[in-house]
Amino acid sequence: MEKKICVLYADDDADDVELFQEILREIDRSILFLYAADGLQALKVLREAIVLPDIVFLDINMPLINGKECLMEIRRDKYLKKLPVVMYSTSSTENEVVRCLELGASDYLCKATNYAKLRQDLESILKNLKSSQVYKIN
Repeated sequence: MEKKICVLYADDDADDVELFQEILREIDRSILFLYAADGLQALKVLREAIVLPDIVFLDINMPLINGKECLMEIRRDKYLKKLPVVMYSTSSTENEVVRCLELGASDYLCKATNYAKLRQDLESILKNLKSSQVYKIN
């Protein structure tokens, strides 16, 4: 039996969360979906988790703790630092992408304006997650 993938998604935009969850459900109904409304809540979920999610998607622009600050906290925590983190933002400037990768992001995904493109991007990331030894945490 194949292990179910668990995804934590942090974003303060309810419409983006709904779309993201809908696409994940279409890709694979067995994906476990965790949600946080901001970076602070994401850190709380991660630090209190009995089993860590397989991958984290962080929006950059969130209240309390933004995505980059959350990423830095994850990379500083000895229990969380190897967790794959994908930054997920409307910004596609090269400076933003490079900065997030320098801070330790595993990948950077631009919020697609097109449903099919977002689905394709998420499918690709999840396929890589399943096949990559680097992403296997447990």
